[in-house]
Amino acid sequence: MMAVSIKTGGAALQVAAPTELFTTGMLASPVMRDYDATRDGRRFLVGTILDASSATRPSSIVVLNWQEELKK
Repeated sequence: MMAVSIKTGGAALQVAAPTELFTTGMLASPVMRDYDATRDGRRFLVGTILDASSATRPSSIVVLNWQEELKK
């Protein structure tokens, strides 16, 4: 994940060199973005591959009746 400082003023736009914030094991998806920033801009939520074996066998977890679990 990279960051770039941008300064605006007058007619010129100044863009600094990119700097690395942190490395990720981000999933590559041409359809959807696999990250998001929290509302306060202090944290990122990043979809990652935890180990090599999970990359070859996709899985899904379906939670039924999750509304009832919220009441507990």
